[in-house]
Amino acid sequence: YYSALGFDSLFTNLKARYKKTEEIRENLLDTAELLFAQRGFFGASIRDITEAAGVRSASINYHFETKQNLFMEVVNRRVEALAAARLEALEAIDLTSSDVTQTVRAIAEAFVKPIIHFATKGGAGWKNYCTLIAHLGVQKFWVDNAVSTKYDAHALEFIEALRTVFPQATEYQIHCCFQFVLST
Repeated sequence: YYSALGFDSLFTNLKARYKKTEEIRENLLDTAELLFAQRGFFGASIRDITEAAGVRSASINYHFETKQNLFMEVVNRRVEALAAARLEALEAIDLTSSDVTQTVRAIAEAFVKPIIHFATKGGAGWKNYCTLIAHLGVQKFWVDNAVSTKYDAHALEFIEALRTVFPQATEYQIHCCFQFVLST
């Protein structure tokens, strides 16, 4: 029916435009991830990002509205894959084992190994992401803002695992233990 009315080419053009728009968006995310990892949020301007991506400055406004929204998209787009890998490793641990040292080691490895795997096997984007996250972990500005909330859900699972292993520990001790794992 639509082809009889000549709409086939219209739909084909719309699909091509959508694909091109998504390619531009992904290119901006990849480029911003690289520049934010190298220079930080404040060191990479919108102009730097759009020039490196080979697009117009208006592309940031169209796709993300603000530089901060772009930054949040860069941070958030890999969180789910990382969280899933971490939680899968955590679920495989017997938290009731009598070997506390081995259990704590397994918890730490469940948290650390997935990001090492992604950094070494996941391509340049993951390397940039890991660099960016490492920078964010020591910057109070971002810790106090929305960046940390994406990590909170799976961090709580690790804190709960530590609480299971050390039921006699205080909340402060458990959080210190988790911070030690996190800082690695």
